[in-house]
Amino acid sequence: MPLRSPRPKICRVNDTIPTLAAAQPAPPATRRPIRDLPDELISQIAAGEVVERPASVVRELVDNALDAGATQITVRLSAGGVRLITVEDDGGGIPHEELPVALRRHATSKITNLNDLETVATMGFRGEALAAIASVSEMALLSRPAAQASAFLLDARSGELRPAARSTGTTVEVKELFFSTPARRKFLKTDATELAHCIESVRRHALARPDVGFAIWHEGKLVEQWRATFIPGQGTTDAVQDALARRLSDVLGEDFVTQSVAVQHRVGPVIVTGRAGLPDAARSRPDHQYCYVNGRFVRDKVLTHAARSAYEDVLHGHKQPIYALYVEIDPARVDVNVHPTKIEVRFRDSREVHQAVRHAVENALAAPRAAALAHQQTQAPRHRAASKISSQISPWRKTGKRKQLSNLKNVATMWPTCRPCGGPGKTTQPPCLLAPPHPS
Repeated sequence: MPLRSPRPKICRVNDTIPTLAAAQPAPPATRRPIRDLPDELISQIAAGEVVERPASVVRELVDNALDAGATQITVRLSAGGVRLITVEDDGGGIPHEELPVALRRHATSKITNLNDLETVATMGFRGEALAAIASVSEMALLSRPAAQASAFLLDARSGELRPAARSTGTTVEVKELFFSTPARRKFLKTDATELAHCIESVRRHALARPDVGFAIWHEGKLVEQWRATFIPGQGTTDAVQDALARRLSDVLGEDFVTQSVAVQHRVGPVIVTGRAGLPDAARSRPDHQYCYVNGRFVRDKVLTHAARSAYEDVLHGHKQPIYALYVEIDPARVDVNVHPTKIEVRFRDSREVHQAVRHAVENALAAPRAAALAHQQTQAPRHRAASKISSQISPWRKTGKRKQLSNLKNVATMWPTCRPCGGPGKTTQPPCLLAPPHPS
């Protein structure tokens, strides 16, 4: 008699309720009162939104340097930016009496009222970055305005302010990032990975500002350098486009420029410029897609979808187009205060922007195709005529000697610059291009 497997034990739902209840965490014995958080903890929480990794620090400091009118920015890193980040610029500098104020939360010179917030035209505006960075690192500020006799150095930890030596501009030094929060350091990647993120952060700024020079040093060695391109104060659109093309070639490689077409389009209040890659230049990853709004690098679904839609008839599968698009729009028509890292924006009329970007890229891609088609149409009749004439007057056709000589005379009559050769074995110059080679 075969053995029967034991019957499974049936567990009723009501029997599991006490077990699930026991697994839940017990409520606190006494209710905790609501209280204000200490300033240090507030700064730590705020830093968690602004400072994710060393590249976040580099981005914020380079933003401040650009807002200060810098024309040369140098970034020095150690251990991928974890041990040391130094950003030097030749901007306007900070007066020594304002250095302690710069490290306070929500202290900024960019905006003063709500109207300014609705029309932000600078890279930074919240006044959070320096305070957030100082709360998770050892930070020092060294700055000198042109009207100040000497520079001053401020130690963010001790608050000590003392004279120092420096030319006009500002240097921000950040050491031992996340030293006060060891758990945050555990989430960082290798030094090589963090360095790559820092370089990418500077690269995004460099693509938007060809008039500013950038240099990146790591462990005392020059990693990247992009020299500034002079653009006249009243630079024409062509001058700006040429400067952007040179910067794109320097940063992304010459192939990016040779395999792309210029974009220049305007729809109402939206101006779109840049370069869009040809379909043959598509890549397997979207690592060469850069979108800017009023000079700010953004990741926006509206812009990404508009650019991708422009390629839908010429690019199929999972290939990713390459492009660098710069959208200029009235600051009042775009909200940049929607994300802690300011990498996302919200347009007042997203449909308008979407159509402008899509039409700009479509028109740019259509121009070379139309030129190539027109060239083919003009060349086709000439090729057909040349082929027909060649078959009729070739002196090396298998005909009689009298017919060959007649054909040679026709060649000399129709093309005076083409001197007939003397026949096989008597060639004194390269044979006519319309005729086949001499038979052996």
